[in-house]
Amino acid sequence: MIKVIQKEETYPLRHHILRPNQPFEDIVYSTDDDANTFHLGYYLKEQLVSIASFNPEKLEDYHEKCYRLRAMATLPEYRRQGYGSLLVRQGIRILKRNHVKWLWCKGRVNVQGYYESLGFSSHGEPFDYPTLGPHIVMKRKIHLPITFREAQDTDMPLIAKYRLQSHFTHAVSSLSFDVNAYYRRLNNRFLQFPSLQLMVLLDGRVHGYLGLEIREELEKSYGYIHFLYLESFYQNQGYGQEIMNYAIELFKNKSLDKVKLRVKSNNQQALKAYKKQGFYIEMEEDHQYLMVKKI
Repeated sequence: MIKVIQKEETYPLRHHILRPNQPFEDIVYSTDDDANTFHLGYYLKEQLVSIASFNPEKLEDYHEKCYRLRAMATLPEYRRQGYGSLLVRQGIRILKRNHVKWLWCKGRVNVQGYYESLGFSSHGEPFDYPTLGPHIVMKRKIHLPITFREAQDTDMPLIAKYRLQSHFTHAVSSLSFDVNAYYRRLNNRFLQFPSLQLMVLLDGRVHGYLGLEIREELEKSYGYIHFLYLESFYQNQGYGQEIMNYAIELFKNKSLDKVKLRVKSNNQQALKAYKKQGFYIEMEEDHQYLMVKKI
């Protein structure tokens, strides 16, 4: 569970993880007392396992509203389980509501790839942080620009990975996922609708997939979304709606007046989102809802 916590609650992990060989007072920052600073913690039961602090601070010549991410720390036995990423995502939601435009940090060079997976990009050259070693400034827009490109054959392994993750996240039966069969279906879609198989890019990096088709019903064509996937870190930030809007505009440009999709019956989050976007349930079959929207 993510909680907004007090600055004092972050200090033990800051000292234990980030600066264990330095005086305790070194982990107390002057920005901790800023009225607009906030601290997030991830609790497992009663144990605080991960922390992150966010404070207003300009980034060089950037004149838009900026915040700095500081003092990210996770207990060693709980690393690589996504708790830190969840804190950053929640922090971004809070900053977006407060009209912040940029988030930046000084990260260790050896975890630069981790920050890139969260939408950050490098800013300037690496530098030596006294007593802590090589660091680099990383920055990201709070709301990343979204673009699309046609999927290529080389994207198929990533799309299959997305499909596999989605299958097991919302599995409602013991049926296994047939990767080879999925590759065959995907290849057929690439051949039949090459311009409707789209990779989703946020700030120029691939973080999702939008697979579309045009189908026939009673001698009338309609749009069909066979797969919409966005990596979990970027969900619930408005990007899903932007992807859906893009798909609907594509179908409208092809003079279609209806779009359909299927959603697993136990995927309540997606079901709620689609209903909010104007979809309604047409039928239920094989643990799935067929949903439709007039456009």
